[in-house]
Amino acid sequence: MASGVEGNGFSRCLVERLGAVLGGLGPGVAEALRREGWRSLEWQRVKRRIAEAIAGCICSLLGRSVYLTDLHGGEPSEGLGDKDIDLVIECLGPGEAARLEQVAEERVAEALARLLGGDPYSVLGVPNIVELHSSHEFLAARLLRAGAPYVENVCSGQRG
Repeated sequence: MASGVEGNGFSRCLVERLGAVLGGLGPGVAEALRREGWRSLEWQRVKRRIAEAIAGCICSLLGRSVYLTDLHGGEPSEGLGDKDIDLVIECLGPGEAARLEQVAEERVAEALARLLGGDPYSVLGVPNIVELHSSHEFLAARLLRAGAPYVENVCSGQRG
């Protein structure tokens, strides 16, 4: 894996980007999330901002393209969008995706705990927040081939 990730660069990048993204949200957003959890429209907006922060770090540190999608793992979405953030990372091995996912999950949970004033899993009613998938996974590969509206390129693998 790239030295920026091995040297905690990914973690630092996420802390910075998540702080900027979530720090600018008003108290009304946090209140809506506490009141309605993942079913709120605000959660869909916050998820998008978090996804862009994660993707930005991956693109700049690893030079990989990142795609946003909703992979429903059996949980009901009621038409609002999935509970968690699903990102597909181009040309990344499954083991690498799992390592990045662990770091992303931890940093996002910490940032959301500050925003929500409590355990984000309980407040939102979700079992997890971030899922990172390799483009080599069967379903992810099919979605990438299908293109829009199933996936959206959030960033095109540019380092820097």
